[in-house]
Amino acid sequence: MRSSSIVWKQVAIGAVLVGIAVAASGFGSCSGYSPPGPIFGAVVATPNPLTVNCQATFSVSQVGYGGPFGATSNNANVTVAATSPPNTFLVMEPSGTFTGAATITVTGYAGGQTTENLNVTSPCLCVRHHDMWGTRKHAR
Repeated sequence: MRSSSIVWKQVAIGAVLVGIAVAASGFGSCSGYSPPGPIFGAVVATPNPLTVNCQATFSVSQVGYGGPFGATSNNANVTVAATSPPNTFLVMEPSGTFTGAATITVTGYAGGQTTENLNVTSPCLCVRHHDMWGTRKHAR
């Protein structure tokens, strides 16, 4: 009896050791499984809608992303350009002729997009200040 008791203890110890070895070799991992990457939220423009009185700025953000954004205007009379601080855009109506609705499409990471809705209430006017006129000399 004593020898069978020793055999069972050896079997039990061997089973535990095999279990530990299997677990250490990745028994808990699934074949072909890869953990999900970062999760990126929606692209958000603030404020939205934006009233443009000659020029205005808006900022954009996207949860999980801190890189640069792209922006394009749907209207040739409205320009948009990245400015400082990062992820801030300057919108202008430099032609001096357009008022009305327009949109800016902002693109973030992984194709995320949003639309910034604009209400252009006053175009920029180029006004020359009197100190820029200088003195005019007449030829005689």
